Amino acid sequence: MKYLIILLVFASNVFADGNNDIKVLPFDNLKNLSKSNEKHFNELAEILKKDLFYQYNLNKKYPKIAQMRQWQGLVVIKIIFFKDREPTAEWAEKSKYSVLNDSALSTAFNAARNVKPDPKLFLLTNHISVLVPVVFNLE
Repeated sequence: MKYLIILLVFASNVFADGNNDIKVLPFDNLKNLSKSNEKHFNELAEILKKDLFYQYNLNKKYPKIAQMRQWQGLVVIKIIFFKDREPTAEWAEKSKYSVLNDSALSTAFNAARNVKPDPKLFLLTNHISVLVPVVFNLE
């Protein structure tokens, strides 16, 4: 199976907004695209990233217990969008605090459920994987 990996970075003092650049990691079928089709494909991936980022920011939470205890960390969530069913979310990397892990996973999954990728993204693959690094930082 071939996967498209999109990397999102959600970072700031609570999380979400810092470096919001998307990185599409090549997979076999991407090599066969013409330059114009690759540009169009990347534009569609950018729209997906912006939609997911927007939905994530609507519901982001820094758990109160983590704030009180000054817990910080990085959690990376892997969201997989499918051509014909609901997305899934799982931890790609956990922090040492389960409350941060659970908050990031729940928020990312709920955001993904409210995002509908453009069907043209699925012309080359049945799955689109998005890595969502979530930084919990009290600075």
